[in-house]
Amino acid sequence: MIISGKKINWGQNYLCSVLVAIAYLCLHLSGYYDFNLRAIAALGLIPVISATIILLQTREIRIAVIVLVLYQTWNMFLEPYTWQLPIESLFRTYDRADFPLMALFSAFSIWSLYIGCFLGIKKIHSNPIFPYNRLTIKQIEFALLLLIVGGYILQLAQTIISFFGIPFGFLSLIETMLPATVGAVALLYWLRGGRKLVYIIVTVVYIAYYFIYYVGGTLFIYSIFLIVAPTVMYIIERKRIPYKTVIIIAILLMPIYMTRHVYRAEGLHANGPVRMAIGLKILQREYQDLNVSRWLELYQAQQENYNVDNRMEGVSYLGTVIRSIDSGRAQYVWGETMIWLPTMIFPHFLIPFRPSQNMGTEWAVYYGVKDPSWQASINFPMLCEFYANFGYWGMVILSFFNGLMIMWFMKKFNNGIGDTNLLLLIFVITKIIVVEANITLAYGAILQVMFVCWLIKKFIRIRA
Repeated sequence: MIISGKKINWGQNYLCSVLVAIAYLCLHLSGYYDFNLRAIAALGLIPVISATIILLQTREIRIAVIVLVLYQTWNMFLEPYTWQLPIESLFRTYDRADFPLMALFSAFSIWSLYIGCFLGIKKIHSNPIFPYNRLTIKQIEFALLLLIVGGYILQLAQTIISFFGIPFGFLSLIETMLPATVGAVALLYWLRGGRKLVYIIVTVVYIAYYFIYYVGGTLFIYSIFLIVAPTVMYIIERKRIPYKTVIIIAILLMPIYMTRHVYRAEGLHANGPVRMAIGLKILQREYQDLNVSRWLELYQAQQENYNVDNRMEGVSYLGTVIRSIDSGRAQYVWGETMIWLPTMIFPHFLIPFRPSQNMGTEWAVYYGVKDPSWQASINFPMLCEFYANFGYWGMVILSFFNGLMIMWFMKKFNNGIGDTNLLLLIFVITKIIVVEANITLAYGAILQVMFVCWLIKKFIRIRA
């Protein structure tokens, strides 16, 4: 198989992957759970390592996407079996006797996802929404204004339509990924010689606003997106990794990362000016008095309870869904939560009979992963959704088709090749690589973005 002009020697690849997985297992000979569970975790790690080796060979965006999806799935559903402490939850209930079968089918699902992705690379042939292109300075300036001004208009539209209960899935991307995309466009503008002061000042103010806004909401991951998106653009444009810059930025972000949980209760549910005020307060407080010993204390406190309701583990979620069905409290739904995915390109008011997006609320309560008294929605991981629909084998089979769908999305965005395609891919990437959200919520937003792009291309006739 040839990827990006590189011939992949699968024999060597698998041999190296198995050896690394064995080394990983040797480093985890002891743990809270049975050795067999750790061995299954190592088995599920092999495709992650295999894809990583291919990434190092090809340095291609679509392979990076595969690695991220595989690793996150492994990290959520297999890595917790290697912990030194038991997986615990204050809210979810599950039977540890289910763990061996859960682990085995989680490993099978990761392998199935891996096969689906690489088979998709070879077999899926789909025309991209936009052809390859290279934007001029004028076009980049127009893109900056369009994204910034258009983003504020869409946010206003979101506020209005939310009042009437009319959800648009792709608008959820505006607050999360539009600022990061603006950052990527701004860096592209600079790298290609754009120096008009007005665009630079507007962009800097815009990015600074959202950085403070994210800090105030203790949304550290979104702050990371503001850094990662321009970094990806730099790597692709300059064909090299800015190691020194990345390290310096990582060090500078350390204060807000280490203290994010301290302010979570205050900032998470704040909005508008209140969240901005909290963000400014956090930045002033943490950077005026840099206290390394305090950071270490906070880190140690987090490590002491890393096994209790760790938001990065999915074992307790899957175990709770299985227990709910086995006990008769809940039932398999045979595709009911996913059947409406193709219709997600249309807003809800055009299809009023389509069920609302309630996987993280009503369905989560139904399967016992969410307490009915909680007002906020929670994430319902895809692998758990696959089980809730079709059981263990549903996890494996649907993971395969999920791999194919991920590669189809990548083909529609031309694997990030060409300026317009790369910017669109950056805009939706969090929905492509997400594994902790249900499939209709994540992929429905991508379908809506693709549909809008198709309308632009078809009727407005703007050549990308």
